[in-house]
Amino acid sequence: MGEKRNLKKQSLEKLRQNLEQTEHQIEVEERRLNLSKQQMKVAKRKARNHSLIVRGAEVEKAFPEVKVLTEEEFRAFLKCIAHMKSVHEMLERAVRHSEYNRSLASSGKEQ
Repeated sequence: MGEKRNLKKQSLEKLRQNLEQTEHQIEVEERRLNLSKQQMKVAKRKARNHSLIVRGAEVEKAFPEVKVLTEEEFRAFLKCIAHMKSVHEMLERAVRHSEYNRSLASSGKEQ
């Protein structure tokens, strides 16, 4: 009877060790997951910032005069452009023929 009790005690201790190891491994993996999520957020933010900078530079290249405008004056300039029907028509054509839309169409994921 003592031998059985000893085996149960050893088995129970082994299960507790396995539980502790598993819980520790879960904590480690959760930290890795959180780190990966943070790194992904940073990468997305950097990509967005880069895109905004490149597009802003292209606007300055197309309209060098905007460099002297204040932010408020620049916004007003963009608002004026945004209200021009011809600009909207050109933009719609550009969007329809954009590489992004072509890739959606070829992958079967059209909007």
